[in-house]
Amino acid sequence: MLNRLTQRGMSLIELIVAMAIGVVISAALAGIFVGTTKMKRETALQGEQIENGRLAMEWLSQDLRVAGYWDGLEYPGMSDPALPSICASSVANLKDAALVYVQGVNGAAANALATCASNSATAGDAAALADVKPGTDIVMVRRAGTCVIGTADCESVAPYFQASNCSPPGDKLDGTAGTVALGAELASPTTSDWYGVALTTGALTLHKRDCGNTAVTGSPNLASIRRYIARIYFIANNDRAGDGLPSLKMAELRGTTWTTSTIASGIEQLTVEYGQDTAGDTTAESYVTAPTTVAGWRQIVSVKLHLLTRNSAVSPDYTETGRTYVLGATTFGPFTDKIRRHAFTGLVTIRNPVGLRGG
Repeated sequence: MLNRLTQRGMSLIELIVAMAIGVVISAALAGIFVGTTKMKRETALQGEQIENGRLAMEWLSQDLRVAGYWDGLEYPGMSDPALPSICASSVANLKDAALVYVQGVNGAAANALATCASNSATAGDAAALADVKPGTDIVMVRRAGTCVIGTADCESVAPYFQASNCSPPGDKLDGTAGTVALGAELASPTTSDWYGVALTTGALTLHKRDCGNTAVTGSPNLASIRRYIARIYFIANNDRAGDGLPSLKMAELRGTTWTTSTIASGIEQLTVEYGQDTAGDTTAESYVTAPTTVAGWRQIVSVKLHLLTRNSAVSPDYTETGRTYVLGATTFGPFTDKIRRHAFTGLVTIRNPVGLRGG
C-alpha cells in the first residue's frame, strides 16, 4: 500500500504571527534607516558648518595679517589724514586712506554700505551691499598686492600703488642724485610725494633707490607697481537673494567700483575687537570696538575675531535649552529655531605696522 503525502497550508494564526513578525522587523529596519539618514544629514550639516567657520576665520586672518603692507613705505611718521569713508574709491581718497590700513564699523546698520552699493559694479553687487545684517560688525583691509604688476600670474587690476625708494641726499646709490631733483620723492618734506596711487600704471613715475641714475642702471629705474587692495568684509542676510542663509561676504574695489563675493555661507555674526597700542611698545594695551578717529585706527596692532556659524537647515529634534554664545563683549542667544550653531574666536597680529613701529 502506497503512503499518501498530504500537503497542508498555513493556518490563519500562523499567517498572522508571520505577518506580525515581518511588520516588527520592517519597522525596526525602517527605524534604523531613518535614524541613520538623520545622523548622516546632521553630520553633513555640522561638517559643512565647521568647515565654513574655519574657512571664514582663515580668510579674514590671512588678509588682516598683511594689512598695511605698502612695499617698504614707512608711513608711521606721516601726519594723520582725514577719516576716510569705508567706501572710499577715488584716487585722492584712496591715497589718504592708505594710512588707515584697517577700518571698521561696530554694530552696523542695514544701510552701512549704501555708498558702496551706489558705486557697485553690477545690480547683483549693489543688492549684496544693501543686504548688510544689522548689528554685525564690518571690517576692511587696505594694503598693496604681494606681486609686482607685469610679472607672471600677477593680476593687473586698478587701482595701482607705488612707493618711492629714492632716498634723501647722502643715502643714494654710489652717492649720486640720479635724474630726480633733490627734494623730490623721499627727500620731500611733503610726505604725499613718498608714494603714489593711480588708475593707470603709466601715471606712476616714482623711482628705486638709485633715483633713476642712468649711469648706474642704464634707464630710469622705476619703483615696483602693485595693486592697491581695498576689501570690506561684512555679514549679509542672504547668501543668494532671498535664501535667508546669512553669509560672510567680501566687497573688493576693482577699478573704481565694488564687486562682491561670498567667502563662506552660514556665518551669522561677526564681532571684531581691535588691539590698540597706546604706549608705542608694539603690543596692545587694550581691546576696543571700532575707533572713531584716524589716530585710534593707526594705533591698531592686532585684531580679535569672533564668528558665530550656523547650520544651513533646521534640525527638528534639536533644542539648545538656554545655551548662549559669548562673542567678545556681546552675548547672543538663546535661540529657539532648532538650528545648530558654533562659535569661533581667533587673534591676529597685524605684522606690518608692528614691524614699522619697532616690533
